[in-house]
Amino acid sequence: MEEIVKHEDFIFKKSQLKDGIVKVKYAINFKTIEGVRHPRIDDDIKDPHPDLKKSIASFKEMLLEMWGFDEENNNVNVTGLQVKYKGDETCVTILGEREIEGDWTDMNSPEIHLSENQTYGKKLRFLYENHKKEVYEALYRFKTSQQRLDLKEAD
Repeated sequence: MEEIVKHEDFIFKKSQLKDGIVKVKYAINFKTIEGVRHPRIDDDIKDPHPDLKKSIASFKEMLLEMWGFDEENNNVNVTGLQVKYKGDETCVTILGEREIEGDWTDMNSPEIHLSENQTYGKKLRFLYENHKKEVYEALYRFKTSQQRLDLKEAD
């Protein structure tokens, strides 16, 4: 099967899980005779595969560590990632929320460079690449949640 958009042409910008839907912002490199254009796209993944949800949740330990919380803190959720490109550097912000007295408030990480020499660089790069792959597969390889079929035996 020929890919509609090649993975190397997929420029991931943001994902955010809310109410069971993953809202995604990205761009695509389209090569033209005059150069390259990058149309911006907003899309919704309405039936996210469990692997995509896990890839979002995988940043929780890192977010808690950055905020100085222990791993047992259950009133924190990771909701997604925001990515900025500064020259050759990729910078990531982990998007999260924390419940305080019944209300949810933003609990985002600072902007983190994916370079290998940063405190979180190597682990963050691994988690980021995995998440980007899951978003790409949901959008262009149609990897979505499998529906459970209730099959009844015929009498």
